[in-house]
Amino acid sequence: MLKHGTNGCTDWRLREIVDNMPLGAVVYSHDSDYLMWNKAAMELFGLDESDIPINRGVSEFNPEYQTDGKLTSEKKDETVAAAFRDGKTNFEWMHKSAKGEEIPTDVTLVRVEREDGTDFVAFIRDLREFNVIRENERVTTQRLMAMVDSAPMACTIVDENLKVLDVNKEIANLLGLPDKQLYLDRQMDFSPLYQPDGQPSYPKMIEKLKNAFESGRDHFEWMHNTLDGTMVPCEVFLERVNLDGRNFLTVYKRDLRELKNTISLMEKLEEMAFSDELTKLSTRHYFMETASNELAESIETDSPYHLLMVDIDFFKEVNDKYGHTVGDEVLKLIALRMRQACRRSTLIARFGGEEFIVTLPNIDLDEAKKVAWRIRQAMNDAPFQVSGHEITVTVSLGLASRTSHGDTLSELIERADSALYSAKDAGKNTVVVSL
Repeated sequence: MLKHGTNGCTDWRLREIVDNMPLGAVVYSHDSDYLMWNKAAMELFGLDESDIPINRGVSEFNPEYQTDGKLTSEKKDETVAAAFRDGKTNFEWMHKSAKGEEIPTDVTLVRVEREDGTDFVAFIRDLREFNVIRENERVTTQRLMAMVDSAPMACTIVDENLKVLDVNKEIANLLGLPDKQLYLDRQMDFSPLYQPDGQPSYPKMIEKLKNAFESGRDHFEWMHNTLDGTMVPCEVFLERVNLDGRNFLTVYKRDLRELKNTISLMEKLEEMAFSDELTKLSTRHYFMETASNELAESIETDSPYHLLMVDIDFFKEVNDKYGHTVGDEVLKLIALRMRQACRRSTLIARFGGEEFIVTLPNIDLDEAKKVAWRIRQAMNDAPFQVSGHEITVTVSLGLASRTSHGDTLSELIERADSALYSAKDAGKNTVVVSL
């Protein structure tokens, strides 16, 4: 099937190789336009044996201009010169068939040294099907981007090879970038090396993308960062979509900074509402609400319930002698020793300036007395060390117990407070139980 000119390039090995290649192949000499064609090349150009006269020129199957507007004759000289210089060159080339139909091709031109001169072999691949696929991909991507560019969240398009095809403009707003191209060029620069859970960012993201392609969707939090290192927590939604028979992932990212700041503020406000700023014990307001619920449960289950009032003895003298700053530090240390003397779940609140209140549910009276004496003893164990001063502090305590189903929280507080004053009258630094 191999057709050739008269330049003598008829080595049978070369003929066999070229004629059986699946790609179109044309052999011609550097100083002539004489051609050798294999079967695939003849089919590509729409030729049969009768169409290939000896010495037929290759220029007959080229349009006058290439797609970039350059003269074909000039570009041909450039490509031949490149193959002659480098031994091989690859380029896209517009051919035409015998009927004048344009044929976009991919050409690899190889220099072949022979004893009687230099030949060139042009391996030609038809790009018409490939270009249709490429155009379909371009249109598909355009449709996807038209869909996501209007989204108020940053969005990334990922193909099945896990390649990022494009992002919308919101990614620049999310990460403080001048344009989205910077993100496309430096994607992994916008995630820290490790995520907050300790996993490396890159393999974790690859795993998430693969799982989403298999399952269809995923949802998780992800930590991004700006180029200056500012952390940007995001909520990420992965959704598999099918367009024109191909699967893609749309990756939507929602900025969580405002939400997390709001949550943090709410937590701080809640802490201010329910936690005493100085001692970090519960506030009086929180105590009243929680203790009311505890008492109601105690009445319903007919279980024991006790209240313990605690007051610091002679605390005014501490403030007068050492100042209120030292007095505040003493209050903190007293609160700490009270906490250490009780179970972790025990509700302890700062009820007034130097007055505290403790609930003791679900234990009998003897056990409640032991807690009261344990708190008293905790203050006597050692002086408080504050700003170079050794300060000895004692406390007086009043204990009251629920005695009937009709007891209210206010009544229990009143009885515990009365027992506390009895402890004061008894000389302080003691515990009195309400009868």
